[in-house]
Amino acid sequence: MTDNPEFEKHEQMIINTLYRANRPLTPNKISEMTGMAWQTVDKYLKRLHRRDYVNKDDSGKGTQYWLRTE
Repeated sequence: MTDNPEFEKHEQMIINTLYRANRPLTPNKISEMTGMAWQTVDKYLKRLHRRDYVNKDDSGKGTQYWLRTE
C-alpha cells in the first residue's frame, strides 16, 4: 500500500500495518508492530473508524480493528 496524502503519517502507518497483517488486530498489537504508543494508536483508530476506513469489533475480550474493504 502506498502513501496517501489524505491520511496523516500515523494514520498511514496504522493502515499499512492492518493491510500487511490481513487480519483483525488490537490497538496493543498495532502498537507493538509500529512502535507507536498505545494511546496514539487508539486515537487514530477511533478517527479512522469514524471516517469509515476501518471496521471495529468490541464484542470479545479486546477491541479489534481491520481495514474496510467495501
